[in-house]
Amino acid sequence: MRKVKLRTKKISNGRKSLYLDVYPPVWDSTAKKFTRKYYLKLFVYEAPVSLDMKQHNKEILYLAEIILAKHQLNLHDLNQYWKF
Repeated sequence: MRKVKLRTKKISNGRKSLYLDVYPPVWDSTAKKFTRKYYLKLFVYEAPVSLDMKQHNKEILYLAEIILAKHQLNLHDLNQYWKF
């Protein structure tokens, strides 16, 4: 069974980029290779100081969790399809 985790990577200006880490890697038909990382094009603040930054982090992390759940379901359906 494939495992999907939400991870972060430091980027500029005190922010962190969010991505999904999939293990074992899955075949990406558009890139024609196996891939593990799916960047979500979302970011959170590393050390939020204002209420707006904190609210932004809360909303983005909630959205990222929804994307993570959908991705897990898609991979689960794919695994069920390929079982013999």
